[in-house]
Amino acid sequence: MKLGSQISHLLKSIIGAVLFISSGLFVVSCTSKPVAPEVAVQRFDSQAYYQDKNTGKSQQVTLEVVAKKNQKMRVDVKVILGLHIATAVITNTKLKVALHSEKQYFEGPANPQTLRKTLGIPFYPLILQAMLYREAFRGSGWSCAIRNGKVVKCLQRPSGMTITWEDQGEATMVTADSKTFNLQWRILPPENVEEKPNFFEIKIPDSYTRMNL
Repeated sequence: MKLGSQISHLLKSIIGAVLFISSGLFVVSCTSKPVAPEVAVQRFDSQAYYQDKNTGKSQQVTLEVVAKKNQKMRVDVKVILGLHIATAVITNTKLKVALHSEKQYFEGPANPQTLRKTLGIPFYPLILQAMLYREAFRGSGWSCAIRNGKVVKCLQRPSGMTITWEDQGEATMVTADSKTFNLQWRILPPENVEEKPNFFEIKIPDSYTRMNL
């Protein structure tokens, strides 16, 4: 298998793992304090380590995230030496994915079918918001533990999948573990930024193969 195809396959698994969630998920607040006004747009620097338990293959990537909470987000994926290998833009209704290593671009509705086709896992992308903003959630067998006003662990009993949050100084380590993969996502505190028109768009070169979902 070519190196580009190997990276692409592992990349799909990484993004799919980050987006892993079944339909019917509900995100709930972890605290009873009044909800503060949301910052319009935030930028997160993070690193992720992914291991495929079936193949034993692993990959470490940098994830640059720009998000507007509960509305839309952009994830730029880079590997060693800053090589930009993928970009995903997700809203509540639309999915855009550019696999730069394969020169492919996908666009269509954000639903389990399109996520299966592009990222390999047929689930809604709500888990990314929950992991990023450290929010508890429930539904489809999920239950969460709260400590000192913060969610620390969520468990989906049917599958045995767990998601944990751990404070590491200013950073937060989010770990998702299942029978088939282990994802460790270290997220630094967000930076408030002014939204720009190109934040949630992907500029696609003419050489890319474009596919509708």
